[in-house]
Amino acid sequence: MMFHKVLRTSSKLIHGLKQNFSSIPISQTVTGTKTKVDVLAEPDYFGVKNLVTIEDLFNARVHYGHMEGCRNHSMVPYLFGCRNGVDIIDLNSTHRHLIRALNFLSHVVYRGGLVLFVMHSHMYGHQVELLAKQCGEYALTRKYRQEVFLEYDPKNAARLPDLCVFLSLLDNVSTQHPCIVDCAKVNIPTIGIADTNTDMSLITYPVPGNDDSLPSLDLYCRLFKNCIAKAKQLRGEESN
Repeated sequence: MMFHKVLRTSSKLIHGLKQNFSSIPISQTVTGTKTKVDVLAEPDYFGVKNLVTIEDLFNARVHYGHMEGCRNHSMVPYLFGCRNGVDIIDLNSTHRHLIRALNFLSHVVYRGGLVLFVMHSHMYGHQVELLAKQCGEYALTRKYRQEVFLEYDPKNAARLPDLCVFLSLLDNVSTQHPCIVDCAKVNIPTIGIADTNTDMSLITYPVPGNDDSLPSLDLYCRLFKNCIAKAKQLRGEESN
């Protein structure tokens, strides 16, 4: 019962940020004075719609899912069809959800939020760590100890992330990453790449897409890196 209460509370907290946010100047001059722009009131303040096209997603093989027998029921609404036993993801849906996720990521970073990239992978772990380093953020690519977020003590110097970005929702071949449940319990919003064999129900901003190919991961990393860099640049310009 408490778990469901936490989820409802989390939904209310992030409801106001679940809208699509055209790039405009950080500030505008009114009668000689500098007036701040309401960032949340703009449909696409960071210009994320210009970062990726459906053709980019197709070329990066984002549409390739897993075998039909591995399909998770929560992914059915996001499928285009099935070819030769392999589920094909609807890239129109992927593009729409990806833009929303990138927009939310940009707003979190713009407000000074801390981002944690999560992916338990021996093959791609180094690439995710490199992404976090280039962005000036953090990464978790090793085994996650369950409920570590729940042990957080505000009296010490540690700080919980303001957003967790999952490059894959799985901890291994068939098990969901335990950090996803912990994020839901402590009201940390999440972005997650959801392949056809995963359960996206606990992800705040799910992105239907291939999570285990190098071209796809390269595209995700590039997009996340560009969004974070743009948000930090705008934040710095405003502070000056």
